[in-house]
Amino acid sequence: MHLVILFIFLLIGVANGFINVTGGGGGLITTPLLLAFGLSPYASLATSKFVPIGGLLAGGAKYYKEKVVRRNKALVILAIVVSIGAIIAANLTLSINEQLLKYIILTATATIIALTIFSKENKNVSKSAAINTPNHLSFGVLFWSFIVSLYQGSIGIGGGIFLAFVFRKFMRYSYLESAALMNVLSALVTIISAVTFTIKGVVNYEYGVPLFLGSIFGGYLGAHIAIKKGEKLLKIITIVVSVGLLVKILLT
Repeated sequence: MHLVILFIFLLIGVANGFINVTGGGGGLITTPLLLAFGLSPYASLATSKFVPIGGLLAGGAKYYKEKVVRRNKALVILAIVVSIGAIIAANLTLSINEQLLKYIILTATATIIALTIFSKENKNVSKSAAINTPNHLSFGVLFWSFIVSLYQGSIGIGGGIFLAFVFRKFMRYSYLESAALMNVLSALVTIISAVTFTIKGVVNYEYGVPLFLGSIFGGYLGAHIAIKKGEKLLKIITIVVSVGLLVKILLT
């Protein structure tokens, strides 16, 4: 790989990691990039599953270090639920009805954008309050987390956006707490998916490795900035990435 292209891939990896740990949706830039470099849709998807692992782990470590994510019963149960969804999804990727999925994602994304823009922020929720939010796992949380993990473990572009939204909507978490929990669970789903695709031999490491390395730095940087800047930045990132996903769906 030419040094200039290598540098570009590293930078895009940084962007991928940053987006993934703050709002979800880093695949919006890596998947089209890999397609543009001649990879098949399946190989592009598989490689895009491998790329964010470094960033999600680095971001998760930062969130955990700053005590935004804590080990508790809710985390364990959600981890089991999304793992099951990811295993099922990764093995059914080729049989998914893409046209139906397109309309479902289109509707869900538009809804998230509208609710994010027009919903009033709870000014009484501080960072510390969010961390100590009771871990109420309703049927809605478990059901929608499972449904999102099916999508995230297969096509997956923008899956983190939907997962974070579930935590804000059903668990009343702040943007920061939702991003941190989404980050941890997304790492789990992504690892399971990537392992499945690796076994099938469709991951392109020539392009995947530099993107992976860049995502490590981007993931840690994203988590650091999210913790420092807080809710407003995360809300803006959520809206921007959601609009990007919406545009991509409409143009494909």
